[in-house]
Amino acid sequence: AGIHGNREMLAFLRNQGKFFCAAQNRELDLMLVDYADPGRNVYEVTEEFYWRNGRYGNREDVVFLINGIPVVVVECKNADKDVGIALGIDQIRRYHTESPELFIPQMAFTATDALGFDYGATWNTVRRNLFHWKHGQVGQLEAKTKSFFAIPHIFKLLKDYILFAEKDEVLGKFILQQHQTAAVEKVVARAHDAVKRRGLVWH
Repeated sequence: AGIHGNREMLAFLRNQGKFFCAAQNRELDLMLVDYADPGRNVYEVTEEFYWRNGRYGNREDVVFLINGIPVVVVECKNADKDVGIALGIDQIRRYHTESPELFIPQMAFTATDALGFDYGATWNTVRRNLFHWKHGQVGQLEAKTKSFFAIPHIFKLLKDYILFAEKDEVLGKFILQQHQTAAVEKVVARAHDAVKRRGLVWH
C-alpha cells in the first residue's frame, strides 16, 4: 500500500492497466479516464469527504473526483491566521499518518487560506516540494482555483507531471512546478517543429 499503491493507481489513471473480461475470455485495456474526449468523464466536487478506517476518522475539506475516483484534496484554512496554509499542510500530513488509504487514489493536494494557494504531491509533504500556484494576484482565490482545477490542467498533472523516482532504494514522488511544465511543453513543441533543427533549451 502507501506510496507504492499510489504509483500503481496512477498507472491505472493513465489507462495503463488491464482487466479480465469473462464474456470475451481475454484481457482488455482498462480505461478509467477518457483523456481524448473529456466530456465523457464525470467530474464532481464534494465537501466534507469523510473516511473512517476502523481506528481513525478524517474529514477532508474538499475533494475533486473524476468518474467517482478522488484525485485531488483541498484543505481550507482561515485567512486571519498567519500560518493558515501551514496548518492545512499539517492536516494533510496527519491524514497520511492516520488514514493512508485515502491517499491511494488521491494524487495531489492543495492548501489555501483564501489568500495563498499551495500545491504538492501526496506522499511528499516536505516543504521544499510544495509550491505556490502562480495565477492571478494574491487574494484572487477564485482565479487560482479555476485555473488549477481546469480540466486540461488536471489531465496534464495526471498524465505527465507527477513522477516517481527511486533513490537509495526509497521510492519518492514529485510534482512539477509551473515553470518546469512550461519548459517541458516548449521543448516538446520545439522538437516537433518541422523547420528548426537546433537548440531546445537555453538555461
